Amino acid sequence: MFSPQSTIAGYYAFGKFVCPRRPVFCARSRLPSSVVTYNEDKSASPKAQFIGISAGMVSGYFGGWIDNIVMRIVDVKMSIPTILLTILIGSAFGGGLVTIICSIIFVFWADYARVIRGETLSLRERGYVALAKVANCSSFRILVRHILPNLLATCMVL
Repeated sequence: MFSPQSTIAGYYAFGKFVCPRRPVFCARSRLPSSVVTYNEDKSASPKAQFIGISAGMVSGYFGGWIDNIVMRIVDVKMSIPTILLTILIGSAFGGGLVTIICSIIFVFWADYARVIRGETLSLRERGYVALAKVANCSSFRILVRHILPNLLATCMVL
């Protein structure tokens, strides 16, 4: 006969208890992918964020030929549909968790780079950046100590 304990506690019809086995088998494959991919709407990896934010900051701050090269790479990447690019990466490198992580990084870094570049273009014209240049701060110090903290609000929204 049907008992409420059989459905709640996770027993088979023959009385075998299976609850401890299920989370272990699921956790082996799901835990690493959930640590790497945490954002629900884009499944963006922290590595993709890091690469996109770094590329956008460097591109926006230095400008010139660096900006042209980075933005043309972003334009080419954004001209290819996301699902097509993911399928191409998967077919080229085979299946597996590493391929999924690499395709997520390659697909979503350009979104961050474009937005952060625009914000950096705005921030590099501010007075505190000009004062830091007058104080003979290096470009790395200006990017890390003056521009990056002002980009954090934009980074959190992305």
